[in-house]
Amino acid sequence: MYVIESRIDTQSDGYRRNYEAMTARVADLNLELNRSMNERVVR
Repeated sequence: MYVIESRIDTQSDGYRRNYEAMTARVADLNLELNRSMNERVVR
């Protein structure tokens, strides 16, 4: 298997801000997915 080289600086402030923002969005998405699969809508 080939190694893909990267020049991303995972220690930079920009990377950390983006990572935190994306982690928050993924948490929101997981919450909404859980709601949509487990909560019934009464009509």
